[in-house]
Amino acid sequence: MQEDIRDLVLGFFGAIGADIAGTDDGTHIIRVPESHRRVFGSQELRVAFDRDIYPEHGCELVVPGSRILSQVIEICTNKGPVKVKRADDSGTNGTIRYHFFMRFSGRSDMILMDHVDVELTLGSDTDISSGGDGAGALDWMDPGEVTRTYSAALKELQKRHDGASFAFLRDANRKFGGDMKMFAGKYDLRVRELDDSIKHKDREANDSDRVREFRFQAADKMDALEEEKKSLMDTMQKKHRVVLSYELVACEVILH
Repeated sequence: MQEDIRDLVLGFFGAIGADIAGTDDGTHIIRVPESHRRVFGSQELRVAFDRDIYPEHGCELVVPGSRILSQVIEICTNKGPVKVKRADDSGTNGTIRYHFFMRFSGRSDMILMDHVDVELTLGSDTDISSGGDGAGALDWMDPGEVTRTYSAALKELQKRHDGASFAFLRDANRKFGGDMKMFAGKYDLRVRELDDSIKHKDREANDSDRVREFRFQAADKMDALEEEKKSLMDTMQKKHRVVLSYELVACEVILH
């Protein structure tokens, strides 16, 4: 995952025109363009993608949840950068690489990054040599290919991480079931105590009017407990709500 993070972050800064310099110690110095300095709060960033390097050089570690990665992902999800890469001997074949940021959230969080490559279907008369790398670099692409390849990439991504999502859901359901059992047990105990008090009153009291009044009061308390239980159950279900999010953060069109 750290390789995907490094590719995404360095690719992003390259796409916005930042100067990026690698150092002998494994860190990277990034001179942020003026247009993005307010977002990142600095004109120069020193970053590392390796946890072993980070403590020794006083730089910012870029990992899931870090400030810089979160800012890059937020910009990407709003603007969706597309990078076109051409091999020196570009022929008539193309691949589109979709980069995804996955967050499984609930009572706990799981963060993943991955990319999926999908082959482009090109017509025999498609001229991919035109367009350069600027705004018109993708004029040759059939818009329907974007829909097809994105759907295929998302399906492959979900299949690839099916085990992780299943394990996350299983753990979330286990936690929810445990909390519900404990929660329901407390209310059921209070209802049984009220029920037992009614039976005890029936056995011990001689005044039928007072017994009847006590029974009505206990029944009202039971109804109030049931309403309170329903309300708190709704709150608990919202608290345990699980969201599996697959966000597209960037893509590359690779011509070869």
